Amino acid sequence: MERPLGVPASFDVRTIVYLRRGTNPPDLAEKASTELHHSHLAHLAELGRRGIIAANGPLLDQSDKTLRGMSVYTLDAIEARRLGRSVAAAQPGRR
Repeated sequence: MERPLGVPASFDVRTIVYLRRGTNPPDLAEKASTELHHSHLAHLAELGRRGIIAANGPLLDQSDKTLRGMSVYTLDAIEARRLGRSVAAAQPGRR
């Protein structure tokens, strides 16, 4: 069947990634926690600048307090997971 006018041949790939608080996050000193947070935000901003992330931000006022934030990657799920796991703040046990 021929594609109707206005229907694209392919669609953009997007993957939503949620950042969750770990069950036993480490007890970091305030300075170390702030440095980790700033590094995390800078990394996400760089991914956004490069077009790898279309949108991201914190999740506020929601019922599941373990959910901390989300990002919309412009990659498939496998590549988004690989990049998401490379973020220092997302290491197992932290978030």
